[in-house]
Amino acid sequence: MGRRVILTAGLAACVHIGMSQTVTVDPSTVPGVELSGPLSAEYSTYVDQILAPPRSPALNGWLPFGIVLKNGTSQNVIGFAVHWNVNLPNGSAGALFARLGVAQK
Repeated sequence: MGRRVILTAGLAACVHIGMSQTVTVDPSTVPGVELSGPLSAEYSTYVDQILAPPRSPALNGWLPFGIVLKNGTSQNVIGFAVHWNVNLPNGSAGALFARLGVAQK
């Protein structure tokens, strides 16, 4: 079984200005690394394995914006980048970008 991490960082701006968005996750291009979002069949199972119920209503409110990263390789994941395309209330498009990483010694 690979290691799994749930990622919910970065969507606060969308939620706080009242935009309703659907999270669509593109497949990973890295062999052995799987990305699952709320629309994937295995997402709920992975979330339950990582964040065992019972969970607070506040945490459950963020889960529709989460992504699970499953690392099935022998290598550590030391960083990732997430790019969100959002539809703004006025009909225009916007984008959010986050880059996160772990420093190596």
